[in-house]
Amino acid sequence: MYQPKTDVTTQADRSGAAQPSSRQAIQKSLRGTSYAEGAAQLKPDDTLKAKKKAGAVTVVGTGARRTYVPKKPNGKTLYFFFGLKGNKKDLGIRDDLDNSIEDDIASAVLQGFTVTYDRAGTKADFLAALYDSNCFGLYWCGHGYMDGTIQSSAGAKIRPSDIDKTKVSSNIQYLILVACGSGVAAKAWKAAVGAQCRFQGWVKAVNLNQVKDFNTDSILDKYVGHTGTDESMELDDYIAVAARAKKKTK
Repeated sequence: MYQPKTDVTTQADRSGAAQPSSRQAIQKSLRGTSYAEGAAQLKPDDTLKAKKKAGAVTVVGTGARRTYVPKKPNGKTLYFFFGLKGNKKDLGIRDDLDNSIEDDIASAVLQGFTVTYDRAGTKADFLAALYDSNCFGLYWCGHGYMDGTIQSSAGAKIRPSDIDKTKVSSNIQYLILVACGSGVAAKAWKAAVGAQCRFQGWVKAVNLNQVKDFNTDSILDKYVGHTGTDESMELDDYIAVAARAKKKTK
């Protein structure tokens, strides 16, 4: 997919050559590289299709909602939703973003997470995921409003006040709302999901490149930041947090 983040000073590319790891050094080495060339690096190397074929992942369900089950489940579930509507424009956006999230899902499954991936998320789906005691993280990508609410694929508004705090999973480690204006209500969303849950949202409009940047730590970071409420965290960072978390039984 892309060169992963690392704490060492150099990292090897596919040819075996050493590459600089700091953001500044990478940007310097990429001067003159076009945006199109950078975007091409987003194509996953480790696709779900390849993992399914190899038998490393079992797929349950058909259509918009599928669950990916690892060979050795760790007892934790991650949810990924698209809340985009069924018109041609929204479906085109969703299909475009599929490519930038597929390897994150594959990586999560290979770490032992059961992953439910729903490309037509509803309000009921959203709430049910938060109330699932095995839920360790929820990612939602779709339209939002400048009051901090988000929209489901069916057009319903989802507000922090819709969440029953007493039912929210005590295991959930993150709630990510990749939606315009979602960060405006950050305080309310945080209060609704609990102190144990990290929140990521967007205060202003989110374009496709920002979403792709958030989903992948890649060459695109040279051109555009994801500009979420916590720019230091990207999707793979949140998955790592969920991986480290110990499961609570109550």
